[in-house]
Order: sequence, then structure tokens, then C-alpha cells
Amino acid sequence: MQPDGGKKMNHKMLFVILSFLATTALLLTVQAGCRQSDPTLHLKILDSGIYSGLTNTDMEFAVISDQEHLVEVFNRIYSQTYPIPDMYRVDFNTKVVPAAFMGKKPTAGYSISFKETAGIQNRRLRVTVIIQTPPEDAFLPQVITNPYELAVVDRAEYNKVEFVDEDGNIIQVLEF
Repeated sequence: MQPDGGKKMNHKMLFVILSFLATTALLLTVQAGCRQSDPTLHLKILDSGIYSGLTNTDMEFAVISDQEHLVEVFNRIYSQTYPIPDMYRVDFNTKVVPAAFMGKKPTAGYSISFKETAGIQNRRLRVTVIIQTPPEDAFLPQVITNPYELAVVDRAEYNKVEFVDEDGNIIQVLEF
């Protein structure tokens, strides 16, 4: 046996082992980063419409986190409706209700809704709001509308809801 050949073999073996360990560590780090990504939550539509007893003129948002607030909003929405539908059922121990109200509009063709998924970033639930307005040259019924939408989403590690437009611009942030 040659003494130098053994050293070369030991250096090569050491290089292979260190390369293997470095690659394994990198893969584990990437995998851990993927597991820690922001969770995605699904919103389930609780109620949506274009006619309601809401007479506000400006766009409004709310985060409903208890039954009392839900009853108040329900009564406002259906204050001019007969017969009144059954009250929503929400388990506020596990759910929260983001709500969007577009405000009073002079014609049909307006709507407000939520994207069906929401993400959590920095302890904020990020809900995308989709706002539709009619084309300027559209022929529309001249009827007062008040578009709105309420959704149900799981409670998680967030204490604020961030309402954003489709481009990701923050419209409003509400704490609950």
C-alpha cells in the first residue's frame, strides 16, 4: 500500500461525505421553509345580494366575531324584506365572518364579492375583494341597489383581517 494513495482516498471520501451532508441540510431547509408557508383558508359564502336594508352610501367592511354583531348585521340587511329568512348559524368558537358592503348604488350592475381563498401573513387574514361596476355605456335598470357579501372562514392564528383589492392594495384593515 502506498501511504499517499490512502490520504488521497480519505480526502475524496471526506469531500463526498461533506457534499452529501451539505446537500441534505439544504434540502431539509427548503422543505422546512415550504411547511412554514402561509396557510390558505377557504371562504364559504354565508350570504350575498344586491338588495338590502343597508342604506350607507360608502363602502364598508366588518369582521363579525360574535352572535350579537351577526344579529345586528342580519337585521340591517333584512330590515326591508318580508318574509325574513332564517338567521345564519355560525360557530364563533371556530369561525369568523368577514363582510363587505358596497354602499348605495343608483343602478343594477354593481357587485361586491370575495375571492374564495384567503391567506394569512403576519397574523393577518388577507381577503381579496372583487368589485364590479357596470360599463359607462351600459343600459341598466334605474333601481337603487346595496350590494353586499358575508363569508365564513376558520379562525386561525390571526387577529386582524386585511381587505385588499385584486391588485393586492390594502382597502382596510380591521382588528377583532
